[in-house]
Amino acid sequence: MARWHDSHLRHFLCVAAALPAVLNAGTIMAFECGQAKSPAEKAICSDPAAKASDEAMGGAFTDLKSLLDPDQAKALLVNQRNWLAQRNEYCTTGSDAPACIKEMNDARVLLLGGKPKSGPGSSVRLIPFFVDTPGTKTAPEIHVIMYKHHGDSGPLAKTLDAAIGTILDSAKKKENFLADKEVTFERKAKIFYASDRLISIEIDGFDYVQGGAHGAVTTQMLNIDPQSGRELKITDLLDGAGRTKVINLCMDQLLREKTDRFAQAAKETAESEHVQADPVEPLSADDVKTIRKYAKPVIETLSSWRFDAEGAVILFDQDEIGAHAEGAFECNFPYTQLRTLAKASFPLPPHRS
Repeated sequence: MARWHDSHLRHFLCVAAALPAVLNAGTIMAFECGQAKSPAEKAICSDPAAKASDEAMGGAFTDLKSLLDPDQAKALLVNQRNWLAQRNEYCTTGSDAPACIKEMNDARVLLLGGKPKSGPGSSVRLIPFFVDTPGTKTAPEIHVIMYKHHGDSGPLAKTLDAAIGTILDSAKKKENFLADKEVTFERKAKIFYASDRLISIEIDGFDYVQGGAHGAVTTQMLNIDPQSGRELKITDLLDGAGRTKVINLCMDQLLREKTDRFAQAAKETAESEHVQADPVEPLSADDVKTIRKYAKPVIETLSSWRFDAEGAVILFDQDEIGAHAEGAFECNFPYTQLRTLAKASFPLPPHRS
C-alpha cells in the first residue's frame, strides 16, 4: 500500500536522476554551518535536532561504506546522491523543513544501518543492497533497495539472496513493456521488526509504464525466522480453524472500512455540490461475496502480513479488493487478539505491557 514517501517522492525520481552529476562526494558528508548555502543546508543548521540527525546519517553512511565491496560502495554513493536530491527537494518545499529533514534522516539511518523500525533487533547483521540503473530503450529504469546477511553464506543469506534474485528477475521482465516507452521499476525494503526469532521486512514497489494513467503501488512482506533462515508461511502462523477465524475477523474490518469510505465520499461529493448527501446503501450480498473472494487469498498468504512491536497488519494493495480510487486497505490484529488464534510455535513478538 502507499506510504507518504510513495505518494510524494515519486515526483522527484526524475530530479534525482538529473542531479548526481552535479552533486559531489563532499555533499554526502557533514558540512560546516558557516558555509551553508542551499535551502536544505540552511534548514539543517537552523535546528539542532536536524543537524544531529544529519550527522548521524552521515556516520551511518560512512560505517556502511566501510563494509561494502567496490561495486556496492559505488552503488551506495549513487543511491545516497539520489536520496539526498529527493530529501532536499521534498523537504524544502514544505513549511517545516528542519522537521521533515530530521524525519527522513532518521529513516535513512535505520536503512543504512540495517536496523528495524521496531523490536529489539537481531544479532545477525543485515546490510542494504542497492541497484540504481537509468532506463534505456532496451532496459527499464531500476531502483532497488534490499537486504543481505553481511559476512555469512548460510540459510538466511540464501533466503535474502533468493529474494533479491526474484526482484531483479521481475525487473528484467519489464523489458516486455518497453516498446519505445519508458518503464520504471522500483522496490525499496525496510525492516519493520527484528528480533532473534522473527524478521519482518516490507518491500514497497512502484511500477510505471510511460503513458499509463497511474503507476502500480504494491507492498510485499518477507517474514523470516533468522535462526533457520527460512521464509515463514501462513501454515506456520495459523491452523485451518485459525485461518477461518482470521478471515472472518478481517472481513468485518474490511466491510466496515468500505462502508465508511463510501459514506465519506458521498459526503464530500454532496458538500462540493451543495446538496444533502443521500444515505449510503449497505453492501449487497454479492458485493460481500466478491470482496471475500479476493480478500481470502491475500489473508492466507503470509507475504501480505506485516509484524511490528504492536501487532500484525494484513496489507491489501490498491485494486486487490476494490476500485483503484478506493486506495489500499488493511486489517489490524493486536497481539492480545492474534495470540489466541496463532500456533504457539510461531515467533510472535512478546506482549508489551
